[in-house]
Parts: sequence; C-alpha cells; structure tokens
Amino acid sequence: MAKPRILFISPGTGARSVMAKGFARYYAGQAIEVESACPNPKPPSAYIIWGMNEVAVDISEDHPLTLSSVNLDDFDFVATISDRGEIPLPGFTSRTRVEHWTIADTARVRGQTSDVIRSIRVIRYLIEAKVQEILRQVLATA
Repeated sequence: MAKPRILFISPGTGARSVMAKGFARYYAGQAIEVESACPNPKPPSAYIIWGMNEVAVDISEDHPLTLSSVNLDDFDFVATISDRGEIPLPGFTSRTRVEHWTIADTARVRGQTSDVIRSIRVIRYLIEAKVQEILRQVLATA
C-alpha cells in the first residue's frame, strides 16, 4: 500500500508550511510522504529554525516548493495555513482531503527578541497540535 501523501501550504514565504512539514516528519517518520509549498519560497528565518530546534525538530535544510510547481492532485491530504482565511486553490479530485487552518503569520511578529520568540512558540504549538490531529486521522485510514 502506498504511503499517505500530505502537503502543507502557506502564503508568502512558507515558514508555517515548513514548520508543519517538520512536525509531520518528526511524528510520522517514514510512514508518510510530506511536502510544503508556498507562492514565494524562501528559507526559514533564524527565529523559525531556532524555535523548531527548541523542540528537537530540525528544519534548517527544509525549503518549501513553489506552489505553482506542485500537482495538488498527487496528495491525499492538503492543509492550508493562513491568518487571512482560506487560500484559494485550484480544484481537486474527490480523493484529496483539504483543511484550512487559521494560524497567525510568523512574518508579522514584531517586537523585542523575547516577544518574537514567545509568539513563535505559540504559533509552533498550534501547528504541532494540528499536525498531530491530522496524522492520527491520516495514519488511521492508511
């Protein structure tokens, strides 16, 4: 049987999708295939890498794919992660399950270093909880 394929999408530079991919890989290992994508990919910031390393998830080498290069129908599950409502996506086959997660944008976090770190921890926790939830569902049906 084929491994479940999961895609995380976030707008902008893709930090949240890379965080979600890191958690999915951390918790499910080789039981799934996972990717992240966004419209304008950039490497995660030092704050994001630090925040994930704090919980033993290394995303320092992860970079999101360009959304336009991904065939969305190749995935069994797609989660979009945005603070602005649903991300418009092209149509899917009936087998692709889509969820939209409303989670704050890491790029909008401002303030002193301690404020940024605190905000990233909250965002990280929300992403981790959502990833664990979908992994339970996806792996239960695999």
